[in-house]
Amino acid sequence: MSGCTPKLDYGGNYEQWWKQMRAVLADKQLHWVCEQGHWSRNLSQSEREESAQASTTICNEVESRLLLRTPAEDLLEAPRLLNRLRELCKPFRLLDLPPELRTRIYDMDVGSLPTYDIDYSILRAFEVAPRACELPALSRVCRQVRAESLGLFISSTNFRMELPDCYCKEDALRINEIVRAWAENVAGPFIRHLRSVFFYVYPTSGWRLTFTEQKGLQIAYYNGDEDVEEEFPQLERFEQYFKGVEADRKALGMKGESIILAMLKDPLIWICDWE
Repeated sequence: MSGCTPKLDYGGNYEQWWKQMRAVLADKQLHWVCEQGHWSRNLSQSEREESAQASTTICNEVESRLLLRTPAEDLLEAPRLLNRLRELCKPFRLLDLPPELRTRIYDMDVGSLPTYDIDYSILRAFEVAPRACELPALSRVCRQVRAESLGLFISSTNFRMELPDCYCKEDALRINEIVRAWAENVAGPFIRHLRSVFFYVYPTSGWRLTFTEQKGLQIAYYNGDEDVEEEFPQLERFEQYFKGVEADRKALGMKGESIILAMLKDPLIWICDWE
């Protein structure tokens, strides 16, 4: 037999590979070295040499990245090499890792998304089918991984929402429905981890709502450039509104959910009536 197809690699089917590998060794009269009955007895010098030959043959049928994880002392004896390869090919179980290592893995995936754009088409889509809103792939692995990863995703991301223009009461109520649907169906039980939302309700201007443990709920107004903060139109009106929201937040012990409270409490506050 010429060789194994494919070579053994991470996640490979060890048993299927071994059937081919044993045939390769049998062609070279080396298969006896790997038989179970010989593993526990002391080998003679000549038998050790044949074991080393068998190991070399086996290594030729294994991907190099798998061999790099094999201790040097296991590479010289075929039985020890096979035992090690069998262990390395076992399925990797993410949930077997300690929580702190899982968190580091989650952070490499969901923590690398500084801004998450949610345009109006997405918002309209999940009003009809809430599950249509895209979330990190990790959130679809299982319930435990979803619970552990979504909190990190929501806390480390600035959500940027493109909402309908708001020029009248009907517009404001429509926006209220959309934000409520997003909060209930997407953020859901993880909304407490929310830390930053930037949203447009007019083509060239918008607000950033943020929450921190030190400063509580804060708001900033931007006109034309998301990086340049400007003074509110009708400053007193907004100051009174957010003082009330902040008081509610403290009384209720809220964190990130206070951002959604500020967006929903009085829909009419967002009507553009100062232009």
